Amino acid sequence: GADHSPGPRRAVESLLGLGHRRIAMISGGRRNRVGRDRSRGYADALAQAGVDSDPALLRLDSFEADYGYRETQWLLAQANPPTAIVALGSHLLGGVLSALRMKGVAVPRQMSLVASNDSELAQLATPAITVIRYDSYQLGREAALLPLRRLEGKVAPGAQARVEIPTEFVLRESCAAPPA
Repeated sequence: GADHSPGPRRAVESLLGLGHRRIAMISGGRRNRVGRDRSRGYADALAQAGVDSDPALLRLDSFEADYGYRETQWLLAQANPPTAIVALGSHLLGGVLSALRMKGVAVPRQMSLVASNDSELAQLATPAITVIRYDSYQLGREAALLPLRRLEGKVAPGAQARVEIPTEFVLRESCAAPPA
């Protein structure tokens, strides 16, 4: 699997460095390892910077595009909306971008945006979207090699084995200082 904690931590640290203090996270997996790891990275970055976490900014119930759309709409309607969104799930970006466009919110002038799982959409969007990515080819290769290693006796039968692929933070054009 990918090491999902450092990516969100690095993204939030970068946004904090730009001056953001209201950073929302939209993701799924509240009850799985990926979601917990991503949430831990987000929370660790805020805590290290001494910034209080607002539970209302954590929207953690689905990876689907329509969820990203609805939750972005909800976040934008709040009395004190976020100045940045970290959308962590390969399908969320389309929904988040649609909601921002519908509300006329300009990225990054009015809202900074970070996504995960680099995609053509992230690369071709205007502006190009900052992402947290990992090498999915390497992930698949390691997954395929694990049973072969077991057959070769390099991993004991019944032993748990986990290989973690590192994540990378790719800064593009979708992040800027929050509006004054």
